[in-house]
Amino acid sequence: MTHPNLRDDFINIAIVSDINRLIGDSGYQFAVCDNLGMPNWVVALTREEGDRIRHDRGWSFVTL
Repeated sequence: MTHPNLRDDFINIAIVSDINRLIGDSGYQFAVCDNLGMPNWVVALTREEGDRIRHDRGWSFVTL
C-alpha cells in the first residue's frame, strides 16, 4: 500500500489508486483533476459522470 507523503496540506496522490482498488465495486472512483498540470482537486465520480465532465467541460484527469 502507498502511504501519503505528508507535506503541509499535500499528500502523494498515488494513494488514490489504492483507495480506488478498495472501493472498486461501489461504482465510484476517485479522480484527480489535472488543472493545467496542477493535480490539486480530488473528486469521487461514476464512470458516466467522469465522461460527461470531460466531454461537456473539457476537464482532464491525472492517469493513476
